Amino acid sequence: MRYAGTVAVLALSLVLATGVAGGERRSAGQEFPSGVTRETVTEGRSVYLGKGLCYVCHGRRGGGVERAGSSLRDTLWYHSDGSYRSITELTRRGISARASATNIPMPPRGGSEIDEEEVRAAAAYVWWISRGGDPGGPGPRQ
Repeated sequence: MRYAGTVAVLALSLVLATGVAGGERRSAGQEFPSGVTRETVTEGRSVYLGKGLCYVCHGRRGGGVERAGSSLRDTLWYHSDGSYRSITELTRRGISARASATNIPMPPRGGSEIDEEEVRAAAAYVWWISRGGDPGGPGPRQ
């Protein structure tokens, strides 16, 4: 009985550590959240590096820009739980300077003119790189 309890605790720890709960896994080589495909992530990279202007504050590879925007490539989230859904909502509504942990605002949609589909695609790309995905796009890590 004691052994079964230890196994259960270890299994739960593994689920929590890998982010398997909620249909999202922590490793970029595994399944995507509902509604996200490799193509969505690829489109999101184009939005992130182009029309969405995300790279201006968060860097071309998502590592952040000092005094502009935080890294999107780690597990530290100031205003989100890091899920695809919360990243999408955060991108859509932005963050005021007052609410920002860094006192730097993020305008809704990053201050760009991206539409709802582009918001979801950019969020998919951010979700991807935040879980160790190659910022060059979906595929094997380099």
